[in-house]
Amino acid sequence: MVNINVFARVAEYTRSITETRKISHIAAGFSGGADSCAMLYCLCKLRRELGFGLSAVHVNHGLRGGESDGDMEFCRVFCEKYDVPFFPVHAKVESGAHVSVELSGRNARYAAFTAHAARYENCAVATAHNADDNVETVLLNMLRGTGLRGLCGIPPYADDRRGFIIRPMLSLTKDEILGFCADEGLEYVTDSSNDDVSYTRNKIRHSVMPVLREINPSVAETVTRQSKILSEFADYLYSVCDSQRTETEAADGCLDITKLRELPRPVGACIIKNYLENKGVNITFKLVERILSVVFDNNCIKEKFNVGKDTFVVIRGGVLSVEFEKQNYRGR
Repeated sequence: MVNINVFARVAEYTRSITETRKISHIAAGFSGGADSCAMLYCLCKLRRELGFGLSAVHVNHGLRGGESDGDMEFCRVFCEKYDVPFFPVHAKVESGAHVSVELSGRNARYAAFTAHAARYENCAVATAHNADDNVETVLLNMLRGTGLRGLCGIPPYADDRRGFIIRPMLSLTKDEILGFCADEGLEYVTDSSNDDVSYTRNKIRHSVMPVLREINPSVAETVTRQSKILSEFADYLYSVCDSQRTETEAADGCLDITKLRELPRPVGACIIKNYLENKGVNITFKLVERILSVVFDNNCIKEKFNVGKDTFVVIRGGVLSVEFEKQNYRGR
């Protein structure tokens, strides 16, 4: 007997998103952990009723040696049991001055998901982020410095350069998911690196989250509601920005600085951040503030910021652009 409460919430989300977006295939990101096992199990139960194809993509970074290979084998067996086509991908993680191991791993996983989804028409990529992950993300964004979107946390779906991303488990807490796995007799693997508190997210998970739950046992639900409220406000702000964006575009798709300066600073900031995100730039509060300072607060006509490997934000000739070039340049 399927746990009705959890399954019904996943089914309601999945039904709404597949019918609205006419999704014909779902490519599930599948690590073998409790969250992704519960998600894939629910999607298996729904695929015939809702009429979508289903496949699972497992990305093996090889960071834990035999344990990583064991996780991949577990995923293969799980998919075989539930008749889900299984696609393992080996992707090394590279870190550097501008990219952490965590960010590099995330980028590699999404790249693998996107490449796999391209095989199908009207395909959505499903990731198993849950409500606790959302709280951790909001806290991480706050600690690093963020804008309105960062305070919104993990969106329930996203449609961007990575493709169409859906998150069927986002309304569920970790405890609810673990309870669901126990009720349904679902086995899963546990990634030992999740206990490594040298990773910032893990430190928040193991040291900060327990304290927050002592203060408010429903902290995940509370932050989920906050995320929804802020997301609605952010959507409104971005709709205003969309109406102004074409007015600020230069002939080559870059941003016209003179026209940006004519706008209210929050609207101009929104347009700049959206432009950078669409170009694949990793947005930080510090980076955005530096760019805004140049655009709105001084008359500097030439500036260049190193924002990643071979990636630069350039202000020159009255326009702001993102350039990709291979050179030994030191960002200030």
